[in-house]
Amino acid sequence: MPDDLKGQEVYLASKVLPVGFANSVSLAQHVHRNLATWSSRHHPGDAGEVMAPEAELRKDRPVTCGNPSWRIYLDNFDLLEKVKSVDLLSLEGSLAPAVLALRQEYEVWEVPRNVKKTVERSHMAEVQGAQVDGTEGVAYPRESKLLKYLAATLSLLDMRVVTQRQVQVVCGGLVYVSMFRRQLLGSLNAVWAFIQQFEVTGARCLSLPDNVKVELVRFISLIPLARMDFRLQYDEQVTCSDASRTGGGVCASVALSRAGASAARGRLRGQLPELRQEHRILTVGLFDGIGALRVAIDLLGLESIGHISVEKGKEARRVVESHFPEVKHYAAVESITKATVREWGRDFSQASLVVVGGGPPCQGVSGLNAQRRGALRDERSSLFPHVGRITGLVREVFSWCQVHSLMESVASMDAADRAVMSDSFGDEPWLCDAGGMTWCSRPRLYWISWTLQEHDGVTLLGGEPGSPRRKPFKTWRKFARKAGSRSTLNGLFRPLPPPGRAPSPGTSLQA
Repeated sequence: MPDDLKGQEVYLASKVLPVGFANSVSLAQHVHRNLATWSSRHHPGDAGEVMAPEAELRKDRPVTCGNPSWRIYLDNFDLLEKVKSVDLLSLEGSLAPAVLALRQEYEVWEVPRNVKKTVERSHMAEVQGAQVDGTEGVAYPRESKLLKYLAATLSLLDMRVVTQRQVQVVCGGLVYVSMFRRQLLGSLNAVWAFIQQFEVTGARCLSLPDNVKVELVRFISLIPLARMDFRLQYDEQVTCSDASRTGGGVCASVALSRAGASAARGRLRGQLPELRQEHRILTVGLFDGIGALRVAIDLLGLESIGHISVEKGKEARRVVESHFPEVKHYAAVESITKATVREWGRDFSQASLVVVGGGPPCQGVSGLNAQRRGALRDERSSLFPHVGRITGLVREVFSWCQVHSLMESVASMDAADRAVMSDSFGDEPWLCDAGGMTWCSRPRLYWISWTLQEHDGVTLLGGEPGSPRRKPFKTWRKFARKAGSRSTLNGLFRPLPPPGRAPSPGTSLQA
């Protein structure tokens, strides 16, 4: 350590991403994506429209219909343009404005690029092991790799005995070829059972069975079919099959449901603008119930990177699993430790906002319960301190992003219980009643860590001594009474913001 740093608390940082680091791929992807989006802002022009988030090809989102579209994969950047055939010759070899803007951004950040691998507006290019022909609209295996695996397969067929490693290498190459026509995988069956025989028998070398030889020869004969045609039409019929070894069920669609018809009338990705900033939200639902916190993120049109559900009720967990299969489940708030939260930090390192929400059991503090024992004495309601404890752990681990918390409970609790819960949370609650905008009165207290703002239709009232602050919802009932029907009431609600747009400040509770 340098002398001037001895005795001081320091943080070690690497200037490069180490090989094998758990999050190196996601970090490299994130950095490169930022460079691409920044380039359209720092170097305006045609690049601004090209580098729009809705035009990016991503695995975690639907295919975009934007033209041009772009793709980031680690250190690779691909710009795909659909042009008229008469313009093909004039554009050949020229530099697209978006690529020029990105190169300028590379220079700003001193990011090196591989000149030998550069392709500038070519109808023929090699992209990650695939040869792409823009004129024919097809992609097929790279010729050098295809010849290598073809020669390896023929050599294997000539050998008297083979090792497991030799068969694995050859079959791995054939799987690569079949990725350009996935139906070819159906011609490889006996080879996998043969590879498994080495494990069962413990033999180092075995002779190739006749059925394995037949499969290898047949696959070689089918290689000309290994190509993707990007101009094929989509079949309107949707199918699904049972991928298990024992099942054989196949289902096919015969008509659109009401929800399917509604989705078919919607706009495709690439036609609507998306948020340029990647606000990816991780939600942590304590006493999660049926996952209302996770549902709220969807209703607000925000991007969820994941949801963590802490809930004891098996029935409620089944409801959440049926709608959000990817959710991480935990049975009790008491089981959440710092080691647990560190796992969340590792799995959701790309989160830019974490929201910890919890509605502790309220039976022990509800004014409607004659047998209530209070916030500290009731074994159920006394779990509320875990909201603050877990929020503190999340803030410590997720030091790179914002962390906010929300706690909810009944408004009928007495002042003493409210004071105890406020001391634990670190702030006074807001009183809200959904009866101002629905036909159900549901007064609740909300402790939140962010600031509310007034705007049209939203008024904030300061709390009087002994009473909480209030946020009354704009009352819609008088409009419904004038109209004389509840159906009119439904039409008066403000529409939800379109996907990709955040609501106006202060509207989160009203939405």
